[in-house]
Amino acid sequence: MSIFLNIAAALGISGCTPDNPSDNPVCGGTTVKTDENAPKEIVSKEITGMDVGIRVITRWTNDRDGGEEYHFVVENDENGVLTVYEREHGLSLPADDEILKEIQDIIDKNKLSRDNGLYEVTAGLAPDYHPRAFEVNYASGEKLTFTVNNNPEVLWEEEMFDAFAAWFAKNGDDSLYPPKEESMVNHFLLWYTEDKVFKDFNAITVKEDEAIDGERNLLQYRLSDSNGKVIEEKFVLFPEDYYEKVTQILFKYDPVTKYDFSIYDRKNHNFGNHSKGYFGWGDKNTLDEEADSDDDKVELSIEYESEKTLNIKTAKPSEIEGMKPLIYELLEYHESLFD
Repeated sequence: MSIFLNIAAALGISGCTPDNPSDNPVCGGTTVKTDENAPKEIVSKEITGMDVGIRVITRWTNDRDGGEEYHFVVENDENGVLTVYEREHGLSLPADDEILKEIQDIIDKNKLSRDNGLYEVTAGLAPDYHPRAFEVNYASGEKLTFTVNNNPEVLWEEEMFDAFAAWFAKNGDDSLYPPKEESMVNHFLLWYTEDKVFKDFNAITVKEDEAIDGERNLLQYRLSDSNGKVIEEKFVLFPEDYYEKVTQILFKYDPVTKYDFSIYDRKNHNFGNHSKGYFGWGDKNTLDEEADSDDDKVELSIEYESEKTLNIKTAKPSEIEGMKPLIYELLEYHESLFD
């Protein structure tokens, strides 16, 4: 029996019992119902309640393969205080205008009101595609509600996770995010071009006659012009706490989670997003068809003692803009070593 259940899970076989037994759908058949009176445009923007479950492969808390369940609810608590809950992980905080506005922005951006009143469910799908109910109540008395097969790659679910996870983290609870990488960096390379001026910091082994205090493994700094001509080049001994300092700077910005959460290419529907220059720092994706910058470019190569490796190479303006706080802090630290 256990073998059968494992095979069934692998093949996505599940029961075909409908929510309403009287519907009696054929396994694999689709039941479609539409409330013709449900408006396709919601006038109010004031959310008073919400209930939505999501399962998206591009986001996770514990399971790095994705596919975790999240259940976000906005409702009054026992004291009548409007509260935001995440039921699967046991989070709750009083709601504020910020998160309610973000929810509405996601609804508007993705035109979710077009599905108002829709019930379209296919029986017997694998867990990633099990039906999801979406319900939002407004102060005007309007309601947005639909039930459809889950799409584990859909953008609005990813955006919904990001909004709630960031909001909880901002308010002191970052437990929806995966644990941060805590091992020490043991390899680091930074190449940065801004306004066609190129800077790079890298570990390099020099010739014996270029050694410092007999040490040939040095930290190199180069400044080059737009034609690749080296304007300035310096070498210093690695500070004893070099990798500790670099690790501390990186930890503040959590590049590992951004890297892991940014693998999905929405235009080509594959996991080649990094090859297109997107690493989770900006607000654009491959659907935006953003042109590369002619003047600016970032390359970061990072390896941790855990063997986790990040290889970031981008000329996308949105990515570079989002990375600037990290890049400038790394530059400030490295340049101080060569003063």
